[in-house]
Amino acid sequence: MTSVAPANDNRKISDGFFPLVVFLVVTEIAATVLLTLPNWY
Repeated sequence: MTSVAPANDNRKISDGFFPLVVFLVVTEIAATVLLTLPNWY
C-alpha cells in the first residue's frame, strides 16, 4: 500500500497540473495573437 499511495498522489497532481499548463499556454498564445493582430493591419 505504501508504494500505491504516492503513485495515486502523483496521478492526481499531474491530472490537475497538465490541464493547467495547457490552459496557460493556450491563453498565452491567444493573448499574444490578439495583441499582435492590430499590428498586422
